[in-house]
Amino acid sequence: MLGLDVGTAALRGALHDERSGDLVAEASVPLRVRGRGGARELDFEAVWHGLEAVLDLLDVRTAGTIAVSHMGIATTASTVAAFDEALRPIGPGITWADHRAWREADEIRATGHPVLARHLGHVSPEWGLPKLLHLWRNARAEPLKGDRAGTTAVGAGARGSMRSVLELLDWLNWKLSGRLLANAGIREWGWCVDEEGRWPADLASSLDLGEALRLVPVETLPTGATIERLRPEIETRHPLLGGAALTMGGMDSYLTALGQGVVPRRGRLAASFGSSSSFLAGAETGDGSGHLYGPFRTILPGRAEGYWHGGQSTAGLAVDWAGRLLGGPVTELERLAATVPPGSGGVVFRETLIDRRTPDPEAGLRGAWDGLALAHGRGNVYRSVLEGVAFGARLALLPLRPRELVATGGLASSPLFVGILADVLGRRIGLQRHARATAFGAAFAHEPERAAALNPVTRWIEPGPKTGDVAVERAFGRYRGLHRLPRVVGAVSDDRAAA
Repeated sequence: MLGLDVGTAALRGALHDERSGDLVAEASVPLRVRGRGGARELDFEAVWHGLEAVLDLLDVRTAGTIAVSHMGIATTASTVAAFDEALRPIGPGITWADHRAWREADEIRATGHPVLARHLGHVSPEWGLPKLLHLWRNARAEPLKGDRAGTTAVGAGARGSMRSVLELLDWLNWKLSGRLLANAGIREWGWCVDEEGRWPADLASSLDLGEALRLVPVETLPTGATIERLRPEIETRHPLLGGAALTMGGMDSYLTALGQGVVPRRGRLAASFGSSSSFLAGAETGDGSGHLYGPFRTILPGRAEGYWHGGQSTAGLAVDWAGRLLGGPVTELERLAATVPPGSGGVVFRETLIDRRTPDPEAGLRGAWDGLALAHGRGNVYRSVLEGVAFGARLALLPLRPRELVATGGLASSPLFVGILADVLGRRIGLQRHARATAFGAAFAHEPERAAALNPVTRWIEPGPKTGDVAVERAFGRYRGLHRLPRVVGAVSDDRAAA
């Protein structure tokens, strides 16, 4: 089974034995996201070349001894681009972290349409529908006024050649198979559709969406469905793919949760701490109404009642930013932070460096520190950022009562962070056999009920001594105080395109 994970900074391919789930071979190549101001752009053609490079590496490393029966792709969402009639990209794609569509997001949100209830009434500029409007409206003779980034993903005057606006996942699946389909889960997540996957007529009319919606694929498939055999030229170019079936993959955070076994394990909450964070659990774990997104019924298979979804826009991004700001190797910063008691000596950090997802989604919100003093050092500040990410996770998960919690992602490889997370949540954290669960989930998307057995928990991290509880609770209380600050505090109110 082959899983491909197209992340924010790298593209990774992983081959897993179909019976045991063992990792057989893996390869990765870096991806380059360009940006300034609010722009975060990705060259889709470069992604395709990167995907082929990963397949070439896997061909070499397996030396013709492997035959892939199923393959699937996980990508970030919504990462979209405009295309011409031949489905060649017109200009760079815009990634999930690109927030230039904030005007369009405001406009959609202002409708107050009932279809937005599953999104807590919110629309983020990172989502697909605002980006569709942004691309469509910018493909004119005059560039959009006030665009601080100084660029638009589609050049002026490009409307005449624009024939499609596609998610990265959908375009890669087309490149491999020749079928143009949309992933139903991504469509449900970021495109403001109803529970049947359609745009309400009154919403489309009020936003004058008619022409723009003709640019997106009509047909959708759910994660795990078989798309098609691969194009013959793909099988010829990459012998290990001869005879492989292409499975509909999905959004990276959703396939990570699939790889963590959330589909068959009722009561399991899957947490992923990558650049951003994602928390996903079945509807049986509690009532997240008004606090979490959902319940979403097509983001993953297996649950007619759906899944709750929450998360933070900046998790690993916040930690990486703090590391660059403070200077020195991460190992040194972690060593210094480990010497600081829980509560970071009174320093509290709100990790909303891009915006806030859940609870109380807020576009344009920015981060904040509280309690800084002359006596504090790099260890206090760095630990406060790790605690801030953990506090944000706890706040997002308050309504849910899962039986167990498993964690993955880059931050989950830090023993210090996982220990802090266990202390903040007051419960043990499970770490699994396949620490990088996204590609694993993509590989087994067609049979998600096997994921829990093939990716078992190998270690549980227990909360630390109770002596730190008082400091942790006091710090969390102050974090919630930062969460409740008035909208004008810590926000970009005049130009939210700056990031």
